[in-house]
Parts: sequence; C-alpha cells; structure tokens
Amino acid sequence: MSVRSQWRLARGIGRFTGGKYAKRQRKYVDTKLKNKRTPVSEAAEPNGLSRQSRCLVVGAGITGLACTAFLRRIGLAVDLYEVQSKAQYISKGRNGFGLWSNALSLLDKLDIVENLEKKGRYMAKAGYRDIMGRWLAHSSHSLGQSIREKPSSLFILESDLLEQLRSITGEPTFEKEVSHIEEIESEKYMIHCAKNSKNSLTSGNNSVYDLVIMALGSREAIGTDEKDMVNYRGYSVYRGLTKKGALSLQAETNTPDSFQTWAKGRRFATVPLRDSWVWYCTIPSRVKLYPGETSKISEDHFEELKQSFSAWHDPIPQLLAATNVKSVTVESAMAHSDIPRAVSGRIIYLGDVGCTLDPILAQGGGVAIEQAAALTSSLSNVINGKEDFESAIGDFERDREKRLKVLQQLSDFSQDIGCLEGPWDAVRNSLMCSIPSNIKCRVFDHFMAASLSKSLWNLNE
Repeated sequence: MSVRSQWRLARGIGRFTGGKYAKRQRKYVDTKLKNKRTPVSEAAEPNGLSRQSRCLVVGAGITGLACTAFLRRIGLAVDLYEVQSKAQYISKGRNGFGLWSNALSLLDKLDIVENLEKKGRYMAKAGYRDIMGRWLAHSSHSLGQSIREKPSSLFILESDLLEQLRSITGEPTFEKEVSHIEEIESEKYMIHCAKNSKNSLTSGNNSVYDLVIMALGSREAIGTDEKDMVNYRGYSVYRGLTKKGALSLQAETNTPDSFQTWAKGRRFATVPLRDSWVWYCTIPSRVKLYPGETSKISEDHFEELKQSFSAWHDPIPQLLAATNVKSVTVESAMAHSDIPRAVSGRIIYLGDVGCTLDPILAQGGGVAIEQAAALTSSLSNVINGKEDFESAIGDFERDREKRLKVLQQLSDFSQDIGCLEGPWDAVRNSLMCSIPSNIKCRVFDHFMAASLSKSLWNLNE
C-alpha cells in the first residue's frame, strides 16, 4: 500500500475510533511523506526556473533597466523591450530626482555610482520652510556627502541614470506594437504584437519566455487592469531646470543647498546639481487638468505660474524668472489608493504599473530599484535551490506590500500637513514654530528613517 493510501485509510478509520488511531497513524505517515519529498536543491529545475530559463523585461525605464542588470548578474538570459518609439524614449529623462542611500547601495553593486557622482550632487540638508523662508522642520544633521555616509541623497538627471544603466544592459529593442501576453502552456508565455509590426516578437521559438516582467509606467499597462486603479491626488506637479549663470551672482550666492517650502496649499522645492538647479512645485486643483502624459506648458501658462510664486521668499521668484519655459513640464499627480498584487503566475509587475506612488516623497525611482534588487534576490534563491518559486515570490510580495504601505501612509501624512489651505496654513506654521527645535529635528529624523527603511528587504545577493 502506498504512503498516501495509508494516509487516506487512517483518515477513514479515524471517523469510527474517535480520532486516536488516526492521529497516531497520520503522524507516522506524515513523517514518511516528509522523508519521501525530494529536496528543492536536488531538483533539476526548481519549479521550472533555472539558469537556462528565459526572461523578458518590457519597459526600459529605471525599473526595467535595473531589473535587467540585476537579473543578468545572477546568470539569467534577459531580453529587454521598450514599448515607446525610439524618438519618444530618447526625449525623456530631463527631470532631476534624488537617489537615497537604499538605491545607491544597490547601484553600487553595478559599479556605476562613481560615474553618477560625477554627474550629480549630494543634498546637504533636508527640511521644510514657510513662505518667509523660516525653517519649520529639518534634519538634525547634514546629509551624507558620499555613498558611505548615510543617510545621503544624490540628485541627478534621470537621463544620466538611464545612460549609466544602459551601459550595462545595452540598448533595448524598440517594439511599440506590443499588444498582449498569452500563456501558451503551463508557465510559458508569448508576447504578441500588432499584425503590421515590423519586428514581431512572435516570430520563431525565441518568443517563448519562462518569466515576464512588466516594468512600465502606470499609463502603459499591457494586459492588465491595474492602471484603472490609479487615482488623482488633487494637485498638479510642475518640474523645471534652471541653468547656473542664469541667476544674478547675489542670488546664486544666497541660494541654499536645498529646501522645500509650504504655503497656501502649494509647495516649492529645489536642489542644486553641478551646473543647474532642479526645482518642482505643486498646485492644488479639484479637477484633474492633465489626464495624459507629462507635457510642456505655454508661455502664458508659465507666466501665471511665476506670478503665483512672486511673493514667496528668495530665491524662488528668481529661479522661476531665470528658467527657460522649454524646460518646464507639468502632469497630474497620480497614485494607487490600494496596493495591487505584483505577481500573476509568472508575470510580475514592477515600478509604476505595479504600484504608482504619490510623487510627494520623491521615492518612486529609488523604490523601483529596491524592488528590482529584491526580486532578483528571491529568484536567485529559487535558481540556487534554496526555495521554491511560490515561497520565494510569496515572501517578495509580502515584503513589497509592507514597504509600499509605509510609503503610502507617509505620503498621505505629508500631503495632509503640507497642503493645508486658508487659516489652517497659518495655524500649522505657528504650531511648528512653537515646538522646540530638538524635538522637531528628532521627529523629522524618524520620518526620514521610516521612508528610507530597507529592513523589510533581503538584498544580500
């Protein structure tokens, strides 16, 4: 009689013996079953995933490039595709953003941080100011000025990061006619393109993949309804770049290293790069004004924007006045209200298509790099026989959800505090100014530490 037949017999007998014999028999049988199982490390292909497995990454932004680089680092064969046209792809990435310690430590494993440091500049201070320029809250210490000093935040242009990642991954294949994903057999996937596509992914055996990673923007989702869950956050985001030398010498000398100012439901922030200042500002609006992608603004629109910040502390008016309107973009702030699942079979959604974060914390790019590294660590465990696919991906999914929930809560808190309007704006400022500096600094440090926490991720690979 087989072991499993003995287990079924024990269960049947237990119904007539009060369960005593059944418990003893099941304990005996369970021990035999446990000893009979083949360890994962002895399997030829744990759950069908091995170093011979083929992986497709769709999307060649920060998420897709980082994921491709990390996966190839553990020996997987990865094809990288971009769904935008080459002209659209090359034109993006002129916005500046910060890479905090978490992401920098991971990128250092790819040996590109030294080159990024030559392009960007570390923030010296983090904090919030009022319309008069008074500090409402800031960190207790200056931020680190190298990857070894934590916490630190390196501000760079997105295009510089993309360039460094492409130096590792190579250029993507441009295939803007990707239409959908089909599971052609158990855990085997094929990518379909429009019939008139010149470079069809479905030609030949090379189109079949064991793992597909969708690393797209929230508005570029393919074969998923997740983009419909992205909600408007109640404000528009303007971003611009001011070249150094455009300001007067006095204004450049008086411009602090970095700051973010709150007033009248609006925000303005700037961080200096090596040859320019990156700035962004937010304007509240009950109606979503910009339903499409990031877009340029007109001269008249920019004049209205400059006028709305004309009474704010220096150097905000000077920065806006010295900015070329061609460098200014605007988009509606969007974010997922709930955290969608990242995994569907062997299709994994990373970056904005997996969960779009409110841009208020400026953590989207860094978190995308964290997720790419965490997924690679989980898949490395599968390939090396330490875990089966379901267990490893289940752990990745849970840790990802915990991390994103913390960031969502911090975003909501920052949004509620920073975007107060009317009399509540003055009440907030008065209360924050009345709190002793040592207490405010301690609270700010805890807030920053929570947003940067990587204790949930196993990133040792």
